[in-house]
Amino acid sequence: MNDEFFLGREPILDREEKIYSYTLLSQPAASPLGSGDGDGAFHPADTIIRLLSENGARELLGECKGGINIGFDLLMGDLPPTLPANRIILNLEQNLPLSDVIIRRCHQLKESGFMLALNNHRFSSQFTELYGIVDIIGIDLNRTPADRLKGAVRLFRRHPVRLLAERVDTRDQFTQCRTLGFELFQGFFFATPTVMARKKLNETAATLLRIALLIINEAGVEAIVQTVQESPGLTYKLLLQANSVVVGARREIDSVRHAILLLGRDLIRRWAQVELLAANGSEEQDNPLVEMATMRAGFMEQLSKSHPLLAGSRDAADRAFLTGTLSMLETIYNVSIEDVVQSVELSADVKMALLRREGLFGHMLTLVEALERLDFDGARDILPRITLSPGKILDAQRNSFHRKGGGMSAAVA
Repeated sequence: MNDEFFLGREPILDREEKIYSYTLLSQPAASPLGSGDGDGAFHPADTIIRLLSENGARELLGECKGGINIGFDLLMGDLPPTLPANRIILNLEQNLPLSDVIIRRCHQLKESGFMLALNNHRFSSQFTELYGIVDIIGIDLNRTPADRLKGAVRLFRRHPVRLLAERVDTRDQFTQCRTLGFELFQGFFFATPTVMARKKLNETAATLLRIALLIINEAGVEAIVQTVQESPGLTYKLLLQANSVVVGARREIDSVRHAILLLGRDLIRRWAQVELLAANGSEEQDNPLVEMATMRAGFMEQLSKSHPLLAGSRDAADRAFLTGTLSMLETIYNVSIEDVVQSVELSADVKMALLRREGLFGHMLTLVEALERLDFDGARDILPRITLSPGKILDAQRNSFHRKGGGMSAAVA
């Protein structure tokens, strides 16, 4: 399979702001101008279906469902039997021609286990039969004035569908749509929390950051033990983590030092940085902001492992992971990135990346942020400065998905 393309995941949240599904998107790494019809055309849905069929849903989606935007040809064609139907939402194109043939095909797909969705949709009585089949209907807030939302919701409530609010850009929009009865929400409002919603970088978070830096700087075990023991809460969490690793091994964890030696530096560093992202009170599980932060850090780590210029650097992957982690702190906490950089001792390349997006780590961070925003043009623009092939970048991205899906146990294995 040609892997010269970029992959993006757009999260869909539920009413509790937990991740319900991801819409998978892709574009060619080269200019998309030549991606129309023809033998050499790039077909995003075909590409994503092949990825899911060949690699399994867990690698790209974790435990969530995945949405794929499909047109008439794919809808009517034979989908691969290896495609996990119970994990897939087929998003029907807006201009899909409605006919008895389409209705029958939708019934067949539902019977096979697929979920169906109508995205960017406006109510029409012509679709009444289809409303009885699909599971989700998306309403684009940019196309539906706020004063008409209530009426649109009332029309769709006659049918057994879940309503998805699309392009939710602000917290106020999310609150309004949830009050009106929307059950699902698409948009990056969760990545731009208000200052009131953020908390200061508390003592626990500061301690976690110090632990991560001690490990990256290859400090002695005693310094790490002493820092962990400054916080009773972190001491307890670390012991729980160590205990989860030795379940069934008939080994007792009798001290913080024992726990650190058992887990090893790599796992302790990863544990500290993941805990740092969740230390503002957010649960890691299904939290979109924490998910974005851990994926960003992991993607940076995997990119550094693939880059030939960093092959001789023993701690490049650690520094890349740390760069990704710290770049999210001003989003999660009420702290500026300048304050973060000034408060801890960081290497020059990490500082340049965080403050100015300069240097190799800075260029990698720019690429990762562009793909998070589904800004494929931005990803193309920075690609020449990365000096990695799109295939290597895709491999790094998929490895970061897989590592996140495996959680802490994956790091132990």
